[in-house]
Amino acid sequence: KDTAIVRARLCDAIMARNAYHTALVELAHWATVPLVNGLTDDYDHPVQSLTDAFTIWEATGRLAGQKLAFLGKVSDAMATSVALTCTKLGIDVTLGGPADHQMAPATQDLVRANCRESGATLSLTDDPVEAVAGADFVYTVLWWWLEEGEAREALRRTYAPYRVDEALMAKARPGARFMDCLPAVRGEEATDGVMDGPLSLCFDQAENRKHLQKAVLLALIGIDDLPSDPDLAEVGRALATHPKVLLADESRLHLPDEDSLGQHEAEARLRLERSLRRRLERQRYPKVLHEIEPVPPEGFPAPEA
Repeated sequence: KDTAIVRARLCDAIMARNAYHTALVELAHWATVPLVNGLTDDYDHPVQSLTDAFTIWEATGRLAGQKLAFLGKVSDAMATSVALTCTKLGIDVTLGGPADHQMAPATQDLVRANCRESGATLSLTDDPVEAVAGADFVYTVLWWWLEEGEAREALRRTYAPYRVDEALMAKARPGARFMDCLPAVRGEEATDGVMDGPLSLCFDQAENRKHLQKAVLLALIGIDDLPSDPDLAEVGRALATHPKVLLADESRLHLPDEDSLGQHEAEARLRLERSLRRRLERQRYPKVLHEIEPVPPEGFPAPEA
């Protein structure tokens, strides 16, 4: 609670990377500025999976109807996020991993709900060759992260059959692209030949994280002036007219209705109003940040003179 309140006073948006999704939900409850999920270890990594979808679109010009095979560690947050995002966009997803290390049933239900809406499919297999058959994209991730000693070695033994090498890529659709969100341990989840090959997209993914996150911030907190580049200006104008975007323009700084604020509504409104007013001050007086003293809500003691 305290972290969310303080950070919201100091910036226009927060990106949080947490071990537990519940911590992110708690931050979002108290923050009065947009909160971006930078990763929750136990559930989701949406900014990365959006970057992956953007990279797929950049490479091929389309999303719906593509097939992606995710190999190896298919039970963690990265596989969850890729499956949720891709199926939402109409991309068929196959998870290829050990039978006792598959995606949790509850998460599968969420992915299949996306499939019913988009027409995509979700398939699970423990056979890596079956997983990549007909795939347009072959995706893998690091097998271990903080594990050490025998725990790390056990993961290496578990996922070794799912290493992406040239022979496995040859079983995919001709021209299939390789993806890895990085960092990678070369020679473990993928070979040098695959990572450095002409069909590898892993370094495009790494670069596109910057561009995607800039777009997310633009959509969430808006812009003061459109870019001078005509193509970028068109993108900025499209985002600026989106109903969820706040431009640094007083006419677009809408506060929620009193009834929608819920618990601690007076305090929440006070914090939100101060945040929005500060944004206006930064626009009008970019070199001088004026502190606006808020009016205490009814029932709160007035500050001493």
